Amino acid sequence: MILNGDSIRMPVYSWVVRAFGVTALCLAVLSGLGGCSASDAVGNLTLYPVKGKVLLADGKPLTTGRVTLVSPQKGLEFSGPIGPDGSFSIGSGEKDGAPEGKYLVRIDSEAVKVPADGNPKKRSAALSVPGKYTDEETSGLTATVKAGQNNLEPYKLVSEVRARRR
Repeated sequence: MILNGDSIRMPVYSWVVRAFGVTALCLAVLSGLGGCSASDAVGNLTLYPVKGKVLLADGKPLTTGRVTLVSPQKGLEFSGPIGPDGSFSIGSGEKDGAPEGKYLVRIDSEAVKVPADGNPKKRSAALSVPGKYTDEETSGLTATVKAGQNNLEPYKLVSEVRARRR
């Protein structure tokens, strides 16, 4: 170090060595974090096919919407669209299926579309989804995924008015 009055000044080579060391340390940390993205996390999991069906209280299929399996312990969600016959197949967006485990289930209804002719009888069945099913904490629906093919029992959505009478 060189004293210059009341201030202390480091030689240039010492500053370069420290800057290089800090840069190398930052690059090492960042390269270690590079493989930790959420999409990689799902890509490394073993997923098993999950299929099921959603029925309304009257036994007719829910024709639109999405079924989502939520793992609060792992912080992961896997979902799939509901088809016109009420069936669904779960996936992660990149792969089909979900890892082994127990899940809470949520059913999200899509926006209801009124046909061009304005006939209210042709509206989507999504109008009939009781609100409690749109939150996995209140739906009361669960799923257990095991190794192999998983064909879940149909989820039958009971209206909230009917559920309160019980």
